[in-house]
Amino acid sequence: MNLARLGLVTLALATQVACATMSKSSSLEALQDSVEAYNDAYRWKNYERAALFLPPEVRAPFLATYEEDDKALHVEGYRILRADLQSETAARVVIRMRYMQLPSVTLESKDLVQHWHKVASRWVLETEENSIREVDLKAGMADPSAFGGGTPEADPELEVEVTDPQGQVIRKDGAPAPEVPPEGAETTPATSPK
Repeated sequence: MNLARLGLVTLALATQVACATMSKSSSLEALQDSVEAYNDAYRWKNYERAALFLPPEVRAPFLATYEEDDKALHVEGYRILRADLQSETAARVVIRMRYMQLPSVTLESKDLVQHWHKVASRWVLETEENSIREVDLKAGMADPSAFGGGTPEADPELEVEVTDPQGQVIRKDGAPAPEVPPEGAETTPATSPK
């Protein structure tokens, strides 16, 4: 009887360890995907895509910082040196970035420390130490209504679609999207009340 109990306890513990390991592994894979997608977008000057991995309040200043003088920065490549999963929702990633900042023709190398946090099942780059350029959080705020600081007039025809970095729709605001029946579903004409 005691051996049976011991076997069940051992099996339960092994299952918990396996689940925790799988959870950590999938979390690490999702982090790696986000880190690579952000840094690839940054490398190829796709700053709009890179900004999707940042907190919403940092996106406009980030874009203002990098798009203003995008011809001066040339990133040759990057390498992930280390990724530490500090908890289920926090990670510290060290990146080595090789770049040129024109007019200099010298290839420079810099180690960046990126702090990522998991927010609603997605990894977000919260801060970056030793950045190539300092992001001015007040930049890009010339028109406060563009960032929610004013009261722009509502356009009833305007539809806003918010997507995640993978391109999936997170939220739609404005005019409702027309309903499209699933493929193969029968459609019946709508009847109006008499």
